[in-house]
Amino acid sequence: MPSSAWSYYFDPDEGDTDEMHKYILVDPASSKKKGSDYTVMVVIGLGADQNYYLLDAARDRLNLTERCAALFRLHRKWRPIAVGFERYGMLSDIEYVREEQRRQNYRFEVIELGGKLAKEERIRRMIPIFESGRFYLPTTLWLVTPEGKRVELVTTFIDEEYKPFPVAVHDDFFDAISRICDTEIGTVWPHAAAKKVIDRDAHASDQRQGRSDPNATHIAQIPGTHAERPSGSPAHPGAHSDPVSSPLLREPRPHPASNAHASGHRHSSGGRRG
Repeated sequence: MPSSAWSYYFDPDEGDTDEMHKYILVDPASSKKKGSDYTVMVVIGLGADQNYYLLDAARDRLNLTERCAALFRLHRKWRPIAVGFERYGMLSDIEYVREEQRRQNYRFEVIELGGKLAKEERIRRMIPIFESGRFYLPTTLWLVTPEGKRVELVTTFIDEEYKPFPVAVHDDFFDAISRICDTEIGTVWPHAAAKKVIDRDAHASDQRQGRSDPNATHIAQIPGTHAERPSGSPAHPGAHSDPVSSPLLREPRPHPASNAHASGHRHSSGGRRG
């Protein structure tokens, strides 16, 4: 069972994510019925400090059209190096995704993620990473669903999946995060002096067509709050002391989850991104 003392937090508005290597990982679910699994999409950034950062996410019960729209919005926002899609969900979604790529003239590769590990064993690969303090969560991450409901995803992940693991009712968020360890996704760590990495073909497509994202409020927003992690937790061994290579790290403080709700909801444009 993961410990809450392993939870570390960062503030994207206090640093620069441009030079991170970013990956989108998708664990789709087709049913919208209450009690069914969630579709989860996560954007994970790999920093030059050898730490993992959850930059953005979606967690909702979505139909095929909504799943595809969410994927395209996240891709346009973050310009990831690669997109990984869980194999069984990919079978039902990939043709629609390809059709949308043709229709919008906006193309990116989708990598099939499979493997022989059971879900619980996939998630357990993350325990050493969390334990060593190398996985950072944003202080808050708000999602506005297609129905207009607002959900704070970091609290949802910690309370509903992270703390109860391996007996959580749902573990789709944790499973999607764990896919960053899949060899198929081909993760590469940036160097401290890495240049900005973008999807040039997708960027050029948007520039030619003058397209912006009219549905940006339907994806997670990261308010500009102070970075925190629980007091008394050990210093994470993966970070460098050089502020250039570790621009997002801040001093530890207890995470005031209840205070965030009591003080009202604050939104930003989603922080700095690549």
